[in-house]
Amino acid sequence: MNNMDRYIKVAGYSSLSVKPDKVEINLNIVNVDEDYSKVVNDSRNDLSILLEQLTKIGRLSRKNIKTEEFLVTPYYENKRDKDGNYERVFKGYRSSNSVIITLSMKDNLLNSVIDTILKLDFKPEFHISYLVSNLTKLKDKLLKEAVYDSKRKADIIASSADVKLDIVSIVDESINDTFGSVAPMVARTYTNNEALDPKDINLSYKVEVTYSIK
Repeated sequence: MNNMDRYIKVAGYSSLSVKPDKVEINLNIVNVDEDYSKVVNDSRNDLSILLEQLTKIGRLSRKNIKTEEFLVTPYYENKRDKDGNYERVFKGYRSSNSVIITLSMKDNLLNSVIDTILKLDFKPEFHISYLVSNLTKLKDKLLKEAVYDSKRKADIIASSADVKLDIVSIVDESINDTFGSVAPMVARTYTNNEALDPKDINLSYKVEVTYSIK
């Protein structure tokens, strides 16, 4: 076995608990009617009322409220025919207006926003996601600590085997789904007037480092 064939692979781990510093309220305004124009107008009116009521809350800026998606689709219901078979029956149109409200936890506006939403006559669906904003900094911190953990273990192994470590040849990274692209750092989701006190978000990181042996 030559030197290039001699190596050890050591896993390193790191973990971190952080408090959420940002919250997103994902809200969906739904309208259904036989008339296409009425569905569109009702959706616009509901959105206008939502914005009007939210902007009455002190320190809540209009820039914190964004429309993510607006859809109008045919609406059908499944009904049984005389033979007992289901058939799709056209009932009109369904509009869906998705709105995202982003808040900083330090502004203490969440309860006021939720109260405002719950008082609306059209009762939109919504859910709440607690987030952490400084993802890159946290990821770098976890990576550094995980690599350090791997190196510490590798040094112990090398010392015990009376060999010396050389250059690092491979680093394989993996991090938990908390850093996923679809819903990064989502801690918990709530609906309606459930408890709004978020738990800390637990993050973990793993690396596998391959060290050449002299």
